Amino acid sequence: MDTPNSVAPVGAQSRPPIFVFIHGFLDGAIVWDEVVGALGKRAADAVCVDLPGMGKRADEGGPYSLDRVADEVVRGVNALNRPVILVGHSMGAQIAELAAGRLDGRIHSLVLLTPIPLQGTGMPEETMQSFHELGGNPQAQRELRVQYSVHLDDAHLEKLGRLGDLVKSDSVGEFADIWNRGHPLGTQDSQYRGPVLIVGGDGDALITSEIIAGSVKPRFVNPTVTIIGKAGHWPHVEQPDSVAATLDAFLAAIEPCVVR
Repeated sequence: MDTPNSVAPVGAQSRPPIFVFIHGFLDGAIVWDEVVGALGKRAADAVCVDLPGMGKRADEGGPYSLDRVADEVVRGVNALNRPVILVGHSMGAQIAELAAGRLDGRIHSLVLLTPIPLQGTGMPEETMQSFHELGGNPQAQRELRVQYSVHLDDAHLEKLGRLGDLVKSDSVGEFADIWNRGHPLGTQDSQYRGPVLIVGGDGDALITSEIIAGSVKPRFVNPTVTIIGKAGHWPHVEQPDSVAATLDAFLAAIEPCVVR
């Protein structure tokens, strides 16, 4: 689906859970292509969301907020009429957690990939200036992706870069401030109480293992934490097979044969 609102009911809740993937800052739905492919038939009906202002929805205007998009995801999941494995990357992890907390029993499990903490990163204004300056600057955007990745080849760098190029210049800083400031609920225990997988990249200089341990993991009940080797901030692009295998192992552990 391009927007959560475009989803039509596809079956009864007795059917196996369906993957719903939410991308991060300056990305788009197509970043999940290789993970979906590696998951095979268990992700054949996966839903990959384009967020407003990004991907195929880059022309959609603001104002943007975590709440706006989380509400869209909630409506889309309800329309699916199936339990959902909700997967969010980076800023998309903030959105996924908010949606999961509002959906209660609809969410089978929550996966947070190199997640920006829901409370935000709280970076100072001078640090955030480098993110604001990405708007309308393709070279700077690609350089930042190289800085925060480990195993991003030229083809994948360009794929991500072209997605970032689509985002309106004056929206880039707005999105950066949204994830940096976070959401008030981030200072509390998560409203989602079901199974959680947190996935980091061993070379991620943005969301480090210390941030995961200190600002993400403690908010959930017995979350599983896995670190992907030879990956930075985009493990699903840098190491899609490893991410798919991690998802499979997590699902098998919490409910054998859940997506077989």
